[in-house]
Amino acid sequence: MRLALAILWLAMPIVAIAQEPAYLHYGVSDGLPSSLVYCIEQDSMGVMWLGTDKGLVRFDGSRFRTFSIKDGLPDNEVLNMYSDSYGRLWLSCFRNKPCYEKHGEIFTEADDPMLKGLDMNAGTFVFGEDNSGTLWMTGGVTGLGKVSGNEASYFDKQHMFGSKPIFNTLNSIWSLNNRVFASSNSKIFRISNRGTATPIFDFPLEMGLLDVVSIGVSGNRLLCSMKEGLYLMEYVGDELRIIAQ
Repeated sequence: MRLALAILWLAMPIVAIAQEPAYLHYGVSDGLPSSLVYCIEQDSMGVMWLGTDKGLVRFDGSRFRTFSIKDGLPDNEVLNMYSDSYGRLWLSCFRNKPCYEKHGEIFTEADDPMLKGLDMNAGTFVFGEDNSGTLWMTGGVTGLGKVSGNEASYFDKQHMFGSKPIFNTLNSIWSLNNRVFASSNSKIFRISNRGTATPIFDFPLEMGLLDVVSIGVSGNRLLCSMKEGLYLMEYVGDELRIIAQ
């Protein structure tokens, strides 16, 4: 999406009537390397990170710092990111393996041998972390990547599904009720700790071919933002069902 970063703040009321919120707008003239922003993430320290077509941008509330290929990024296009509980900012860069930023440094498999265990080279990667701190990632036509502490492993589609893989693309992954789930265009799968996938939900055919845009989780409920609309789902027992749309 093409946008300039907008930081919203609410002014303290000085009269007893409603006031319009004020906005601070930041653009290229303020230090952003580009107005094309693919993704935004806030880390545990409150720092804002932006993935652009001209690098990874760190914004601390007053200054912008840009990381580019010169700083170790495998590619300047940062398409997606995720801040994990270990202080790593995971990055999906154009046509490259997942990498991460930590303490102002970019780590690829050339810098961290652990990343060599992730045999993932295509697509835009999506990330999700379970309650144990294990990070899961998927994207494109690849299988699943798993990072537990400082150990990484990869599960291809044959491992996940046996001899008959039943998806082309996994486009979202998340944790719900201490379990890990992933979705394709038409199915939702439960992911075991061993990297196997069990289909637990098929979207009704009358809903058409759907793409999950984003996932929101609260308790045992899941809000799916999809191209065709919003769907509220509930996970009870071992079943996932739509309760509102």
